[in-house]
Amino acid sequence: MSSALARRGSKTAATACKHHPNRNYFSHSFYRRDVLSPHQNIRDMSLLWLLTAAACSSSSPTRLFACRTALSMTTTAIQQRRTFRAKSEQLASASRSMAMMDDTSSLLTDSTCTTTTTTTTTTREKSLSNKKFHPRRIGKGCDLDELFQYLIESSHQLGRERVFKSLRTALYNASGYRVESAWRIYQQMIHHKVTDLMGANNYGHLLNILKYGTDPTTTISRMLNVLDDLRIQQESQHQKISLMHYSQVLFAMGRMGDSKGACALIQEIKTQGHVPLPSQFTSLAIATRNDKFYDATQEAAELMMEAMNKDQVVLENDACVTMVSLLSRQRSQGQRQQQMTVENNGIDRTVKFLEAVEYVRNKEDVDDTPTTTTTKSQYNVHVYTSLISGLAQKGDATNAKRLYDKMRQQGLKPTIATRTALIEAYGRAGDFDAALKLLNRKHHNSMVTSVLTNAIRHNKWDVAEMLAAPWMKKLESAKIDDKLRAALMWVKVKSDLDDARTFFDTLYQKDASYVNTVMVNHLVTGSGNQRSNEKVKEAYGLHPLTGKSPSLFSQHLLVDALFKCRDVPAALTAFMSMRRQGIPDDITLAMVIRGLIMNDEDTIAWNVFRALKKDGVQPNLWAYTSMLKAYAKSHSTTGINKQLVDVWPELHRAVTGRHATVESIMEKEKNKEKVEEEAPVLMPIIKNPSQAYLLFRELTGFQTPNEYTYTTLIACFSKHSLARATDVFSHMCASGVKPTVQTYTAMLQACSIFRSARGALLIFRHMRDQQVAPNSATWHYLLKALVRARVDKSRIDQIGNMAREAMGSNDNDKNNKSKRKKPL
Repeated sequence: MSSALARRGSKTAATACKHHPNRNYFSHSFYRRDVLSPHQNIRDMSLLWLLTAAACSSSSPTRLFACRTALSMTTTAIQQRRTFRAKSEQLASASRSMAMMDDTSSLLTDSTCTTTTTTTTTTREKSLSNKKFHPRRIGKGCDLDELFQYLIESSHQLGRERVFKSLRTALYNASGYRVESAWRIYQQMIHHKVTDLMGANNYGHLLNILKYGTDPTTTISRMLNVLDDLRIQQESQHQKISLMHYSQVLFAMGRMGDSKGACALIQEIKTQGHVPLPSQFTSLAIATRNDKFYDATQEAAELMMEAMNKDQVVLENDACVTMVSLLSRQRSQGQRQQQMTVENNGIDRTVKFLEAVEYVRNKEDVDDTPTTTTTKSQYNVHVYTSLISGLAQKGDATNAKRLYDKMRQQGLKPTIATRTALIEAYGRAGDFDAALKLLNRKHHNSMVTSVLTNAIRHNKWDVAEMLAAPWMKKLESAKIDDKLRAALMWVKVKSDLDDARTFFDTLYQKDASYVNTVMVNHLVTGSGNQRSNEKVKEAYGLHPLTGKSPSLFSQHLLVDALFKCRDVPAALTAFMSMRRQGIPDDITLAMVIRGLIMNDEDTIAWNVFRALKKDGVQPNLWAYTSMLKAYAKSHSTTGINKQLVDVWPELHRAVTGRHATVESIMEKEKNKEKVEEEAPVLMPIIKNPSQAYLLFRELTGFQTPNEYTYTTLIACFSKHSLARATDVFSHMCASGVKPTVQTYTAMLQACSIFRSARGALLIFRHMRDQQVAPNSATWHYLLKALVRARVDKSRIDQIGNMAREAMGSNDNDKNNKSKRKKPL
């Protein structure tokens, strides 16, 4: 009432002041605040406004009466307030006196006050926390630890919905799209059992954050856990898994290279009654390309072809290009060559895949425009480049040139990558005339590098040196990249190792960025080929100059080079050091077995082979081939190097990944003791053809032997049984494995040992029918077989003249080709 009266008096006073003839009357000190209210404790100003209104009345008697009345009321109010203040001061003074007289009462009073203050503070903090962590106030700067602690302490008062809303807001605002923060928030949702309140969009947002994780194992497992939660929600009909959720998981699998999981997820999408989206197949293709441990190329291609043929799914260009590249480079695994069909061939599978792509695209065009038909191929230059690159990997230059010409007929302009792929096909096929002709049109680093490396692989030193000469003078040019410099270093190493080392030092002095680990690897390999132990170690010590630590591959080359230098203890020490840093692949383990056999340490090699099998690691094809070479040796090594016997327990631990001695607990009747078993004993190798044949049968149980494996087994039997060697050769031809010149040479060696002229002539005729050119060793054993079989001398002379003519023509061809080559 007082406030209403004050407002009414204020309005009346303002009106009176406005219309009063003597406005200066109100400037009198009687009406000022400092005179009327000298006491600051007067809180109700209603009386002041009444006094002012009375002063502003029109008639003087009335004004005087009103002023007196208001002044009387004001004075009364002031006196009442003064009385109240005096009583309050008396009570406070009495309370202080009582507190000083009674200490116990004082302590009790202080404790009570403190408790009251603490309770008030706690209540205030809870109130502040309640306001701070309200869903509408949670933002980017929110402390997740404090939020989680607050929700744990106040979950019963807040309720499930309030807890979920807070965590949901934190997921969108406070996570900052950080993977670990989003995962912690999701774990809190699981802890508070509020995941059933999440919507499909909430799950999608969570997966969208998790898919950008950096750890492959953790990222995929987390997203699959979220997907499992979605499956549970779908069973209870709370949520339904959509294609968006699958797309998020497939995107992560594509980044991490989980092709096996991506294939399984595509199958699950089809089981759910959905048609996978084109973008999901793109993620599958990327996962297949990035996967280094599991080859799902064929499975992914079948899923895509089924989607194209049955569901009319039009794949994206990225998926098509990726799959074409993978299919064209894929080799048939786990298939015998006599069982290979058209579908098992990489190029034919690629063609079949492209036919499905073209079919669905043409059908889409016909459905859109029924009156228009198109016959022009819809493949772009990237698809053709991938096909040509796949043919290049197989050395099929003929079909690569056909695709190249077809691409030009379609009006597509070849790129540098296309020309490089065709040059690679020519180089792998050994057609350097065509490669140089294409290279002369337009030079590029990748093209020159391809010709150089393939020339070295084919021992075409005239081509390599002729091509490398002009580029040696342009080392500081910006047009030369690291790969070309490494190829030039390879040429130097092959021609002169000391000159190559000088070349490396010159590059390093000009610019440290000119040298790389590939160059150092070439130096290590070249030193190993020269069997120079000191140079190998010196070259390996150049790795710090490249600014990078030696990789596992570089250490692999070091071990191989030390084996070539006959320094077996140093090679095994390097291998064990490599094993401690990481797990070498099966190729490195096979290389160790080969190096031991090369150094006549057959017993150690056999025990390493046994340790691998006993530990559950299946040796690869190269390891089996190396062991067959041990059986094929003409001499048998007896005894073991004492230094290797001492290092055997540590080597066993490095091979198997566990201690060589195994502790087992045996309880005795009276006391319990730990009895340590003896270290694995080195078992001697039994060299006989029967053991070699058993090893070969074990190999064929899970792998397909290649020409080198067959040749090694034939060489093993050639010293003991011609009939057994002939059986292996017949099995090789029946399996579809093409014999090499080394295979024919091993068979002719067997014929010479067992003096079979008829067998030697049959083998030689088979060799000529297969268009395999004989070498000097082949002619030697053929003539030796005829001589030992006491064939007519005129017949032997006739074949000898053929041998001299063939070998002479080969030398002339080499000289003529070297003369025809001219520098670019």
